Amino acid sequence: MLSRVILRDPQQNCWFEYKQPQSVIHTKQITDVAPMLAEIESIVEREGLYAAGFITYEAAAAFDSHLVTYPPKNLPLLCFGLFKDRTRLDTLPREQEQDLDKWQIETDSKEHAKHVLLLKRHIEAGNTYQVNYTTRMWATGRVGLGTFSRMAQQAPYGAYLDGEDFTIVSASPELFFQRNGSRVLCKPMKGTAARGLSSKADLEKLEWLRSSEK
Repeated sequence: MLSRVILRDPQQNCWFEYKQPQSVIHTKQITDVAPMLAEIESIVEREGLYAAGFITYEAAAAFDSHLVTYPPKNLPLLCFGLFKDRTRLDTLPREQEQDLDKWQIETDSKEHAKHVLLLKRHIEAGNTYQVNYTTRMWATGRVGLGTFSRMAQQAPYGAYLDGEDFTIVSASPELFFQRNGSRVLCKPMKGTAARGLSSKADLEKLEWLRSSEK
């Protein structure tokens, strides 16, 4: 199911590679997600293993039943490998592979403009306050480590997860969340600004956000 994971560690300015998991815990059942996360945490603490994997957006309802998503497709809702060791990599391996065909976007410019107008109307009506509008791109072929190396060598939160019938890659510059004990650190990038050193500076930043066209 999951055979190889490479994750960027921005604190140590390197990558860590995880291979040959002792076991892989995965599920496509929403009711299994939370219990399996607890099981993974227990095994890591008890046996001193590393857990590396992913949880999909479609698993949201496992934590809050009000969060409704589209039905999951081929990926499991949760998939983590449990690894005994990891290898430090100062740079990503440069593996040779066949290049992907040219990327194609699913949404054309007219459809995109139509969607944006609709989203603006919903925001103006107060139906929502933020929408992360995305569209899909596709290309023929398989994204391997060579492609990932070219796109994510310096990505602060890059990730490469290779499974039997899927590959997940991320070149994200954004920290979703990081938990240390009872403290959770988030560093979102959309619609936010750093706090100022005074109340006046806070108000200036607030006004800058309010007047931003984005």
